[in-house]
Amino acid sequence: MNPAEPWKGAFRSYAGWVPNVRSHLSFSMIGAARGAQTFTLPMHGEPVRVVLVLQRRVVNDFPLPGWAAERLIPDLAVNWLLEAETAATTLPVGGPTGLRIERDRQGMLRGRVYFLPRQDTRADRARQEAVLANVSHEIESRKSRRSRAGLRAFRAEVRERVELSGRHVAIEFALMRTGECRVWFERPAFGMSRVRLDRVAEQAYYFIKDVVHDHTHHDPSSDQITPLVRYRPGETEPGHAHEAAWRRETLWSLSREVERLNREGGLTSQRRSLGIIAYAEAFQASLMGHIRDADAPEGFRSSSSVHDFDFKHLKDSIKADIDVNATRLSQRVQVAIAGAATFVSTTALVSSLVSAHNGGLPAPERDAGRGVAGLGGLDWLLPVLDWNPAVTGLAATILLLGLISYFLLDGRAGVFNAAQCVISQFGRALSVTVIRGPRAQWLVDLAFHFVAATVAAALAALCVAVIANAL
Repeated sequence: MNPAEPWKGAFRSYAGWVPNVRSHLSFSMIGAARGAQTFTLPMHGEPVRVVLVLQRRVVNDFPLPGWAAERLIPDLAVNWLLEAETAATTLPVGGPTGLRIERDRQGMLRGRVYFLPRQDTRADRARQEAVLANVSHEIESRKSRRSRAGLRAFRAEVRERVELSGRHVAIEFALMRTGECRVWFERPAFGMSRVRLDRVAEQAYYFIKDVVHDHTHHDPSSDQITPLVRYRPGETEPGHAHEAAWRRETLWSLSREVERLNREGGLTSQRRSLGIIAYAEAFQASLMGHIRDADAPEGFRSSSSVHDFDFKHLKDSIKADIDVNATRLSQRVQVAIAGAATFVSTTALVSSLVSAHNGGLPAPERDAGRGVAGLGGLDWLLPVLDWNPAVTGLAATILLLGLISYFLLDGRAGVFNAAQCVISQFGRALSVTVIRGPRAQWLVDLAFHFVAATVAAALAALCVAVIANAL
């Protein structure tokens, strides 16, 4: 087996990418997943780091919380154990002068992932839980041991205990600092079909991603945005064969996720899509310009079998959409606040006018009725307003929002939305095609807005008239 590429010649091999924007994963920071118990220590005096991670995961594709899904279907809960250490490897570095190969003495994390499913019998489950509890205790108690012999012995001890835990599957893996992740089976697993092995390999890959990288631009439950691609020895079509295939599928998956988030239309989703674009650009910069080639002098060669995506224009478009949606949201919030404030203040004003007027009347007159408030020629208005202060406040709110929508708001953010936009466009078209001169055009456009505002005011006045007739 080639120590630089131990997955070559394996029974079943896969490749994927752990998202990161720096193209330089930090193995000392492993343990990002919630509920993961992590052990990561460098060996004293050697450029080697030992990593162990223990995590219980619920494979839950149901619209239920994890704890509820586990209670309904206990087999969904699976224990995972990662044990590995760093090793030297060569890593490609792209730049203006072309592909450059550098040696990193801790550039690869090499080890095993153990798939520990729920055991069938109560006795087997008890034995598995006891072994995992012991491993968990040892991880916590040995975090100060740094000698080479001590750490290597600890790894061997963990492997021996896993072998005693009952039914399990061992999956080999290698993770490069660039995020390139290799998963493979050295031999067939007893009693498991190849389709089942593919599913186990995928879950092992999701487990690795979950504990290695922070879920900055996506939900922790959506690690499927980057796929695990199985090697297909018979595939020879350019862009789909061997080393090019998983790169192509990874880049396309990231692009599809950007499109999906952008189509959701929400500001949070659109801003997350910019983060996914950052992942995609980092992947292009670090892994798309080359492929592994055993015949090449350094083990890599430049490749253009999969074309890069130009994300610059896409980013500009998404940023413009974000600005538009943010403006609309801000205006709608302002309209809502203005409407609520108008309703409350109008209702309070009517109530205070009536209370002030009635409080100044003699007791007999005060008991006889509500009276009028002395508004001069508008004395008739107070009974109308006082008939139902809530309806009065609603009418005033309609009038105010109509005026705000036509005079102050920009675009389709007003109360009348599309109708407002059509009226405004019709007025501008008439002013440009029929009347010449900028001042005349401005007057025509203003007249259309005035007519629209008058219509809104007429609707509010109609409501008041209906109220008055009901008195």
